[in-house]
Parts: sequence; C-alpha cells; structure tokens
Amino acid sequence: MDELEDVRTRFPALQRMVGGRPVAYLDGPGGTQVPRAVIDAMGSFLAAGASNLQGPFAASRASEAATAGARSAIADLFNAADPSEIAFGQNMTSLTLAVSRAIGATLRPGDNVVVTRLDHDANVWPWVLAARDAGCEVRRVDFDPEAGCALDLESLASAIDERTRLVAVTQASNAVGSIVDVAEVTRIAHGVGALVFVDAVAYAPHGPIDVQAIGCDFLVASAYKFFGPHTGCLY
Repeated sequence: MDELEDVRTRFPALQRMVGGRPVAYLDGPGGTQVPRAVIDAMGSFLAAGASNLQGPFAASRASEAATAGARSAIADLFNAADPSEIAFGQNMTSLTLAVSRAIGATLRPGDNVVVTRLDHDANVWPWVLAARDAGCEVRRVDFDPEAGCALDLESLASAIDERTRLVAVTQASNAVGSIVDVAEVTRIAHGVGALVFVDAVAYAPHGPIDVQAIGCDFLVASAYKFFGPHTGCLY
C-alpha cells in the first residue's frame, strides 16, 4: 500500500478533493492524468521560450532538441528502426485522417480497402471516406463473439485479394479488450502487396509494441493514454 500511495503522490490531479472526498477519474477513454514529471517537463519547455524549428537561433535549436528527444523516445517505445520514422499530430484521429487522405489519392476504382468491426470508428471512417471519394469498395471483417470477440482471421484472409490496397486493423479492441495478432494480419495483407495501418491506442498502455516484428506499414497511438500530453504518435 505504501508503494501505491507513493505512486499516487506523483499525480497532482489525484490530490484533488470534491465535497471533502478524493476524486476518482473514471473517463479512461478521455485520457490518463499526468505525473508531475510530465507537467514539469512541459512547463520548463514553455517557460524557456518555445520556437519554430530550423531557425538560426538558440530557442529554435532548443525546440529541435526537444522534438528530437520526443521522437527518439517514441521510436524506442515502438521499436522503430530510426527516430525519423516517427511523426506527431493532434491525436490518433487527426493522424489517421491525414494518412488516409494521402493514401486515398492513390486509390482507383476497382481497388478495395479492408476494415474490421472490432475497430474504433477512428480507424474505420477515415478509410471509408477515402474509398468513397476514390470510388473503391470497402470490405468489413467481423469478429467472433463465441471466441472471446477475436477477429475472424479466416474471414480477413477471404476479404483480401490482389485489388486490396490497405488493411486497417486494431491491435486491441477499445470496447471489449480482445487482442489481435497484427503480425499475422500484416503477413496476409503483404502477401497481396496491401499496406497495413495498425491502431495501437488501446494496446500501447498495456503491452510492448514492436513495429519491426509486426512488419506493419503504419502504427498509431496516443500519448495521453499512457500519462503523456495530448498528442498522437505515428510510426
């Protein structure tokens, strides 16, 4: 219990009282509270004077160093081969929309994209809209309620063909918690040359991520789900 209380003291928000009682933050999907170390790091950066990047002055160089450090940290978290493979955005949804717009420009009528009914809407509708704008087909893969809500990999394999251009899949369901073998999904998709976009938002706070072992083309998570600032992280 002493160890638990020591951890709690690191989160200023947990010291809040309402009506004489300590608060409980139950809105997990809204994000986690942040520890003092994160608050201090963000405050110190802002207090020193933030700047645009690539300027010939000290504040710009400091901002570049902070950005490089953050990119390196997420590359380590995802086991990316190089920090240059990491990008940041407002959140997972914004990053997914940006990528879907870029990939959508390459789609042609007769192509198809594959999404799943296990995924959060943020990894479904960006691809549905991209396919709609390009005149492409959207194929939806179901999950098996009798098998712990596992993604039906046989149905996934049957949905993918030589005209599949992208498969969007979650690593862990935000609704029911079932974990997907995204490495196997990637193997199947890459067998026909399709790209794979993995939503790891619900998985990242609970398990290790290794994009090199998975082999996926994109993976996205949200730092504010694991005690960080409200930022999306994209491999």
